[in-house]
Amino acid sequence: MTPAPLDHTDLLTAITAETARLSAALGAAGLDAPVPSVPGWHTARLARHVGDAQRWAEAVVRTRATEFVAVTGLDDRTPPDDADGVAQWLVSGAQRLVVALTDAGPDTQVWSWAEQPSSGFWARWAVHETLLRRVDAELAAGLPVVVDPALAVDGVGHWLDVLALTDDGAHPLRGTGETVHLHATDHDGEWMLTRTPDGLRWTPGHARGDSALRAPAADLLRVLTRRRTLDGLDVLGDRAVLDDLLADTDF
Repeated sequence: MTPAPLDHTDLLTAITAETARLSAALGAAGLDAPVPSVPGWHTARLARHVGDAQRWAEAVVRTRATEFVAVTGLDDRTPPDDADGVAQWLVSGAQRLVVALTDAGPDTQVWSWAEQPSSGFWARWAVHETLLRRVDAELAAGLPVVVDPALAVDGVGHWLDVLALTDDGAHPLRGTGETVHLHATDHDGEWMLTRTPDGLRWTPGHARGDSALRAPAADLLRVLTRRRTLDGLDVLGDRAVLDDLLADTDF
């Protein structure tokens, strides 16, 4: 089974913690290291991406926006040139976001790009966007990547929600009923993914799929977001179905 998403307080704590870990990884890597999980990116761009993302979420929530907010119109978007300055810039942005989300609570209605127009959506998105980029920074620095299992399970659910969004007529995850079962081995978490003619659909729980992947939750999250290969993991059934699904994801 899959537990409910993390509550609002846990998400706000995770924003602060993941930003701190990202800053530490960037300090270890330096600001000009290539990011192997995002070809063409260097760590300075990674830092700018997270700082922009968090400032964008903060502006949407703080102003109770009801329509799109342009990132280009936000203040304080230019990070310093040195690693210590970048770390402080990231922490400052995260602090401002946490203040806005604390004031709003999880249920304030605001614009979002997804199908969940609420401050709670932005809290969850900010956590997992920051976590994903923290993993990128640790890979760039050659550091070990460790993700709390409960946070990883929540991240799998979040990114599956993102993959299931359809906003055009050519969703890359459309299919003819191919199924993949994901099973976390170190925490409650199971998901059945189905590629339908309308795009990816998923439900929590146990079922038999064309292909299945059993692994610790952190490995499932990293595989789903293409931050880890399948090497050494327990793949059952038709591996080609799983390979095809992963080839069509993009984060």
